[in-house]
Amino acid sequence: MTPSQGRNPSSGGGALPMDHRMTAARLLALLLACTGGQAFAAPAAEGLIEIETEIGFIEGAANRLEARLAVKAPPQSTASQMAQINAGLVYHQLGDHKRAALLLLRIVDVEPNTEQPLYKDALFFLAEALYEDRNYAAAESYFREVLERNYQDYNKHALLRLIEIASETGRQRHIDKYFALLTKNH
Repeated sequence: MTPSQGRNPSSGGGALPMDHRMTAARLLALLLACTGGQAFAAPAAEGLIEIETEIGFIEGAANRLEARLAVKAPPQSTASQMAQINAGLVYHQLGDHKRAALLLLRIVDVEPNTEQPLYKDALFFLAEALYEDRNYAAAESYFREVLERNYQDYNKHALLRLIEIASETGRQRHIDKYFALLTKNH
């Protein structure tokens, strides 16, 4: 390991990476200059050690979370997907669009689920929940996926929502494009 790479406290090294140490050292020097030096040197140094330790714990937790998220989940059963879709729809009807989106994202975000029969429902209702939550960028990407996958049951409604999103975001060119698709195909 080179000196510029530093060591990760969560891996037993106990030191911050070089760029964090330099920032911490600058903050310590500024603190000492502003407080007259010696009176606060010991508490500041102890605080720096505590900060390094906390950063190490946070980096370790982030690494563990990243590793867990990298593991591919198996496809869900149709019954499990249906239960999640129904729960998502209930939350959507209750106006809790964020919770609905989170439940539906659990289906849409798992690659093997794209081949499952209920994937199209989860994808569309996820886009709808995001739209209702006014998360237009995310909703637009999922409505576009509905069109790309050519889910006939939902294409017309997806196009209408894309027109509404384009209108809300002031993108006239997109309105014209989606309206042309709508009149051509429906």
